[in-house]
This record gives sequence, C-alpha cells and structure tokens, in this order.
Amino acid sequence: MVRLVPRAVGRLLRRGRDRTTEAVTPGGPCCFVPRDAGLFSNVNFIAGEIVGGREVFPLFTRDAVQPGTVLRQFPYFDPGGANAWFAFFAPLAYREGDDRHADMAFLKALPRTTCEAADPVFRIPAATRALYGRPDFATWRRAAHARLAPLLRPAPAVAAAVAAALATMPGPRIGVHVRHPSHGVEQGLVLFADYFAGVDRLLDETPDASLFLATDTELALAAFRLRYGDRVRWQPDVVRTSIDDLLVWADAATRGKVDAMGFVDGVGHQTHYRLAAAGGAEGLRAGTEAAIDVFTLAGCDSFVCTLSNFTLACAWLAPDQQQILVARRMI
Repeated sequence: MVRLVPRAVGRLLRRGRDRTTEAVTPGGPCCFVPRDAGLFSNVNFIAGEIVGGREVFPLFTRDAVQPGTVLRQFPYFDPGGANAWFAFFAPLAYREGDDRHADMAFLKALPRTTCEAADPVFRIPAATRALYGRPDFATWRRAAHARLAPLLRPAPAVAAAVAAALATMPGPRIGVHVRHPSHGVEQGLVLFADYFAGVDRLLDETPDASLFLATDTELALAAFRLRYGDRVRWQPDVVRTSIDDLLVWADAATRGKVDAMGFVDGVGHQTHYRLAAAGGAEGLRAGTEAAIDVFTLAGCDSFVCTLSNFTLACAWLAPDQQQILVARRMI
C-alpha cells in the first residue's frame, strides 16, 4: 500500500522548485522516455517529478526514443524490445492493484514528460549540493523517502542480489562509491587518499565493519583490495573500465585532449559511454549491475562518496544513512 504524503511534507519537498505549471500542479499520468544521461540521473529526474505530484511511468525502450536521437550516455535497453525499466525496478503502482505500468499500449498513449519541471535538487548538481547544506536536509530525506521508497523498489532479481550481498557483510556496513576520474567535470579532483581517510575514520569507530565498493573502474577495485583486503565486498564480473583504458584516458587528460564532458576525441571512457557507443548490447546487464550497486549501498550504515546521482538516490532511499562526502577540489 502506497503511503500518502501529508500536505505539509509535500510543501517541504517542493521548496525552491521551478515555478512552472507542470512543476506545481499535480497532473494526470505521464510517460517518461529516457534522456541521454546515466541510469540514476534518469531515476532522480523521475523521482523529482513524482514528488511534484505526477504519476510518472518510465518507458525504457529504444523505439520510444524520438527518431534521430543519438544517445551517447544511455545504453540501458532490452535488445528484445521489452521495457528495460522492469529489469532494474518493480513496476510503479500508485494505488493498490495498479497494474497500468505493465500495459505497453497504455504507456505509448500517455503524454510525455521530460521531468525538466522537477525540483532542481533532483536534476542540477549545484542545487543538489546546496540541498546537502540546508538545515532541513534530514527532514527532506525522511519526507522524500516516505514518498518515493514505496514506489521506486528494486526488481525481484535485483532485490535478491542485494540481499545476498548484504548477507556477506558482518558487523556495521560501510558503502563506498568510486567513480571514473572523468567525472571531475562535476566532482572535481578526488584521490584514493580522500576515500581512504573517510573509510579509515569509520573503521577507527567500528573496527569490525565490512566494506561494499561500487565502482566502474578496475583500478579502484585493485586499490581498495590492496588496502583493505578481505574486508572489501564488490559485485564480481561487472562491466568495468580496465586499468589500461583508464591510463589511456589519463594520458589524454595530461595532453589537454579531454573535452568538458570528459570525452577524448568524441569518445567517452566511462562504462555507460562505451556501452552506448557500442550499440548498447550489454546495456541491460550494466543497468542491472548499477541498480544492485545502489540498493546495496543504500543498505549500508555509512556511505563514503562524492556527490553523484548514486549519492542522491541513497539519500532518499536510506534517510538515516550517514553520508560522508569526500574532499572536493575543482580543477
């Protein structure tokens, strides 16, 4: 049963949002086709629209994307043409017995939304960072959780994988998310030493803690295994950027060949960029892995991270989780 948000809480969630008709007036059901961004960027856009009062139904099929659209960042489609959302999340049900999300004809007939009218804290990194500094942030997290957690639930296979991962983590759980360094355009320069400092401080407080590492680079996995040994858990056999590929990107960065998006000669080196450029054949797998990572991170007591869509999702999925944002050096 979906819990309703009291009006006062709804006003809190809508604080500071764009003053547009779509943003402030709850509308009827609408369909969201993925924008060209990472999976959890899309999820947070959807979350913001739901908080604004809309019934949003994601339709993640390639044929739903406007013809001629080039997707450089979003490879998360089912090659068979099914709605890939259901590989990552359960169908959205806005009331008891609501099975509309499974009806493809219903989805295709709905008006489209880009979710651009959602509260900026769900869409714009600067607004998200400001949210973290607000005195009512803890209250915001609890209110967002009450509205979103009953709706944005993991798909059964994702939930089973998350439960299995958390079952292997004795004692307090520390989650860590290490991103490809090309994310420096939004997160700045972040070093392994920054992550280690946050983790070490938590280990001083809880020496029996275990770690879950979510990362799209083999270098980060190697660094954490070297430092923390058997304490570290991670998803095995995940699509990750190799150490050599990361070195190629780093060499290009030193030569000034990286653009504002972190691309080298028009090619992105982050995992989802590479998968999109390759036609998205492994996109369904990568999306499932990302969902498992986020829900496992949300199951941790503490989270050492940079500001990202993973971080924001965990903020509303796990409102009592301690989040430690590492140093931010803009370059």
